Amino acid sequence: KYNGLTGTSNCVSGKQCAALVVYMRTNDQDKTQIFREDSKEYLQRSTCGTLANAMYHTHQFPQEFGSKWRYGIDVVFMHDENIPERHLNVIRSFGARTLALSDDIKRMSCRGYLKSNFEKAQKLGLTQESCKKPFSEKFFPGEFLSMIESHLKLAAVGLADYDAVVHIEPTTFVRSTKKLLWKLDVLFGHPAIEFIGETADGRPHSHSSWIARPSLQAVQIWLEDLEAGFNPQHGWSNATSDTSLLSHNVGWGFQGSDGVRGLLYHVFTLKLGAGKHPAAAKRIHTDSKDIITEANGIEAYGIRPWDLNPCGDKLRAKDMGYDDRMKVRRLTSLLAELLVMSDLKRESLDDESDFLVSYCLPIIKRNEDHCIQVNQQIDLARKAHIGAWANKNGEK
Repeated sequence: KYNGLTGTSNCVSGKQCAALVVYMRTNDQDKTQIFREDSKEYLQRSTCGTLANAMYHTHQFPQEFGSKWRYGIDVVFMHDENIPERHLNVIRSFGARTLALSDDIKRMSCRGYLKSNFEKAQKLGLTQESCKKPFSEKFFPGEFLSMIESHLKLAAVGLADYDAVVHIEPTTFVRSTKKLLWKLDVLFGHPAIEFIGETADGRPHSHSSWIARPSLQAVQIWLEDLEAGFNPQHGWSNATSDTSLLSHNVGWGFQGSDGVRGLLYHVFTLKLGAGKHPAAAKRIHTDSKDIITEANGIEAYGIRPWDLNPCGDKLRAKDMGYDDRMKVRRLTSLLAELLVMSDLKRESLDDESDFLVSYCLPIIKRNEDHCIQVNQQIDLARKAHIGAWANKNGEK
């Protein structure tokens, strides 16, 4: 069941409208343990991220997709039954909409998966009766919960009031609307195209950034897949054991095949894409329903400004160059500015307002300052290296 959208839409009559959709969840589903000391800080930072994402996109898109743009856009946060209403109130206060998803969808997914994976169910110690229990780490392994959660992302394609849905992760911040606008042009300009996504390394679809045309037919296939379950040999709903449709001949063994990647592949490629693998759709085809892919995806930051030392984490140092640190700095600066500017002191929002201002803002400001310092150190090191090279070679 869909429990309905809550919040005001920015769409206007006579203009095509898209929904930027984010699925959010609590990191620890066990409400009785949500304030454990070992998880409290992580949960707080995760909450910062979700609220920052809502604040960023509801601020950016009205400026980018204003009256001069040919499309309207809403920011929609889908959520399960575990997200506190006070968080949803803050998100809606920024101008976003929220969509509640019933746990009935999780239960159907749970039953289908365990039915079609009897051996794995035995290994996990789960039965059909387990699916009646609350979805928390008290009753389910964390990996199983994450997989079930990922299945809910396809609920976005049921937003039939919109002309397109753009799915991103809670940690994704769309840096520029130019590429997003181009993809919407492609989708709206070619009625045969159902889906625009990414593909890489034998995985037919990215789980994070994708664009789809809302379709009740796609919703029906998705729900049938959840009810029938996933089989490692034959895929969703015993789709096929033929590996010719998948790159690198990996069959249904690609990473995430039992999650949203596999569902997207089955729903949009096998069922709605007339058997075409997205890797073969390098150009736009208009003669039949089709899928196109874009290797670079939606232009996004893909970073977490609320994490500890995002510019100086040794684990990320080899992957984060000077330009990436500048992106973090720009994003943290914008988020800090928005936090200061936002009129958060509203009735019933005081607790969350205090949390944003007292907890999130200091972290984001600290990271902004830290990224500036790291880049300054890199600049000095570069100048010193160039100076040493020049002296060695007798040059000024």
